[in-house]
Amino acid sequence: MRTTKLERGVPELARRNAKHPMMRVSPVRFQKAKQEYLELEALSLWVWAIIDMEGRLPQSTLQAIRKRCPGFLEQGKPPQKAGCKESEPVSLRLLGWIHNHIFSDAKRGGWLDALLSHAVGSPRSQRTWAYWEHCQREWTKKRPRSYPSFEAWSRAAEKWKVPG
Repeated sequence: MRTTKLERGVPELARRNAKHPMMRVSPVRFQKAKQEYLELEALSLWVWAIIDMEGRLPQSTLQAIRKRCPGFLEQGKPPQKAGCKESEPVSLRLLGWIHNHIFSDAKRGGWLDALLSHAVGSPRSQRTWAYWEHCQREWTKKRPRSYPSFEAWSRAAEKWKVPG
């Protein structure tokens, strides 16, 4: 029986596909991880927005971080010094910690970059970033008496309309 050129190419195609990051994880696990990442991305932006206004992490914000990222506050450098406007490094450290701890399996499995690419390009991520920008502008104009809980902020971000 003769094989066609296409049939002879199947093993090579399978080998290449096995190396593709998306092929290293089941679609169900990937989607679950993507949703979890989007939630934690929103957490880091909520933290960033509050620190920009307060210059510190209020107790309610610390509790939300402890709940979703146990161990982050106990590791290394304190996330915020009193009176220090250092919000970007805090949110970046938080995202780095999330990548290294919560998504360590994806990182070891070689599919973290694919996960980040799919998550960051998603409409939900775009809405969250747009809502964060809105909060930055509005809170700078008029400082809120209190900040929304993470749950309330995240729900508002999910419903936010991206301009354009």
